[in-house]
Amino acid sequence: MAKKSVRIFIVLSLLFVSLDIIFILINYYSSKKALDNQFFQVGREIEAAFVQAQQATEQRMLQIATFVAADPEVQQLFLAGKKAVAAEGGGSGGELAAAVRMKLYRRLAASRDKLAAEYDFRQLHFHLGPGALSFLRVHAPEKFGDRMDTVRKTVDTVNQTRQPVSGFETGRIYSAIRGVVPVFAEDQADFRQVYVGALEAGTSCQSTLENAAEPRHIGMAVLLTLDHLTTHLWPEYLEKFVRGRSAPVAGLLLKATTDPGIMPILDNVLQPGLQAFSWQVAEIASVPHLIVRFPLYDFSGIRNQSLPPVGSIVAWQNVAQESENFTNSLKMNIFYGLFVFVLTELLLYFGIHLGAKKLENMVAQGRLELAHSLEKLQESEAKFEAMAEYSVDWDAWHGIDGQYLYITPSCKEISGYPREVFSQDSEFFVSIIHPDDRQRFLDHRKQHHQGASEPAEITFRILRKDGEMRWIWHKCQAMFTDDGTWQGRRTTNRDVTALKEAEEKLQRLSTTDPLTGAYNRRMFMDILSREMTRSGRYGEPFSLLMFDLDHFKRVNDTYGHDVGDRVLVEVVDLSMELIRQSDILARWGGEEFMVLLPQTNPDMALALGERLRQRISEYRFTEAGRLTVSIGVAHQQQLDTIDSLLKRVDTAMYRAKETGRNRVVAG
Repeated sequence: MAKKSVRIFIVLSLLFVSLDIIFILINYYSSKKALDNQFFQVGREIEAAFVQAQQATEQRMLQIATFVAADPEVQQLFLAGKKAVAAEGGGSGGELAAAVRMKLYRRLAASRDKLAAEYDFRQLHFHLGPGALSFLRVHAPEKFGDRMDTVRKTVDTVNQTRQPVSGFETGRIYSAIRGVVPVFAEDQADFRQVYVGALEAGTSCQSTLENAAEPRHIGMAVLLTLDHLTTHLWPEYLEKFVRGRSAPVAGLLLKATTDPGIMPILDNVLQPGLQAFSWQVAEIASVPHLIVRFPLYDFSGIRNQSLPPVGSIVAWQNVAQESENFTNSLKMNIFYGLFVFVLTELLLYFGIHLGAKKLENMVAQGRLELAHSLEKLQESEAKFEAMAEYSVDWDAWHGIDGQYLYITPSCKEISGYPREVFSQDSEFFVSIIHPDDRQRFLDHRKQHHQGASEPAEITFRILRKDGEMRWIWHKCQAMFTDDGTWQGRRTTNRDVTALKEAEEKLQRLSTTDPLTGAYNRRMFMDILSREMTRSGRYGEPFSLLMFDLDHFKRVNDTYGHDVGDRVLVEVVDLSMELIRQSDILARWGGEEFMVLLPQTNPDMALALGERLRQRISEYRFTEAGRLTVSIGVAHQQQLDTIDSLLKRVDTAMYRAKETGRNRVVAG
């Protein structure tokens, strides 16, 4: 080759190799950014899964505490304990308080084990106000009488507001997810409802970690600061906690984990101290893992954002497949770059020898090859990003035209239909939504189809291919490029049927009387409050009917409490036969019952009361023979409050007893 041709060849070769390197670097950083975005999204979804699992645990603890607090015998024993402590000078009380405490413990010990096995909770704890004075730890009955005003803010808050609360909190014995509810009881001295104290149900973090981790096939751990544990736990329990744990992880103490063996490895990876949300990729046992970390706040920290977190949640997920895909993509980029470079060099070499015209043709061909290689690379990158199948959830990616770009195979396990059915008809998903929920979903989709980048959630039902109904938790999020251009949306569908069924079961237990099946007092007061509001708005007065079994104590004394319980069940059955479907029957306490009669005038209410009195007096109870009831009737008046109306119907019922029983009296 001539010297001039050699110089041209060298200059052009340097130019092509520079372009080749730039091409490889651009594709590398593009793929790296896509992978980082994927890991960030996975981390946020893990955080959201933990928060959702913790909220579900808190709700379960509240429902368990509400269920126990609704037991009339528990209410009376707790009230007796409060009076005994007050009479014996406060604190832990004396012999009388100890006797009541033992009765309450025996009442709950057997049922606690059954409830704990079925609903996964660890402790029941009764507290007296003000503040937080321990009356009985059912899980540790030997520990009582200590004040925890500065430690147990959940209990202190309930004793102040008399409203239920929940959250993560560390007590004197251990850290737990807790639900705390107020306890009321009827004072037998004057038959008035009084506030007694707070009842707490709590469970460890272990089940919450497992519920959050298992569906995603990941590991999780809860780490707490030594300062937090030192200021809350009794010294002997702090020593036991520290002695029973492995070495600190990132300067924090391990509370719970799904994989104890991996914690020493994490200690070498994590930065010490508390941090905001973060993620990193590190090797665990020579396998790449995504490690996600976010702060844990207790009940006080959530209410007061100036307080620091009490620990960290750490999660780890195997990302070997994602890392391998990224490495293969990088190797393919380098291969295509080298291929194009070698091809271009050959074309350039032969082009110089064959002449300028042939050179132009061959360079043009090289450009076509380069463009084709770039297109292949882009297709490979798009496939790589779409292969993010790291969840058992039913995930999908939608383009800007609403058509599916990708659907995970798990859609068949949840819906019964293969993903091809949804890909062929983008609206088929809407057709399997329960008819009662369909419009609500369409409104949700319309609002968030091309909205803000923050995710939106909704829960609804679908009908599987086999006709079975499933509850679905649905999340959608609009996707944008760096310059704000809308690229479509991503959706996640999760089967939450089992969780819904458990919630509904606990809801029934917390709103109805466990013996008779009638509404309990708390639920009746909620309905009465709504009826008062409705009546004031539309001018449609209502009536109340309160009745009490006459000489019911004789039934219990003569035949036993089990027969008395069956009599109460029969009374509810007889009452339900007479009242309307719109009427509300509730067990008010002991052998007292209350009936709310919407849109019922005084004459109608008196007539119903007389029919009920006559029906019960003529009925022969299976084991107790004939019984009678005394009934009070009150009609809602314009200036009535809930308290004044309840007082009038209560007075009317006691007037019926004082004037001979087995009668109906209006108040």
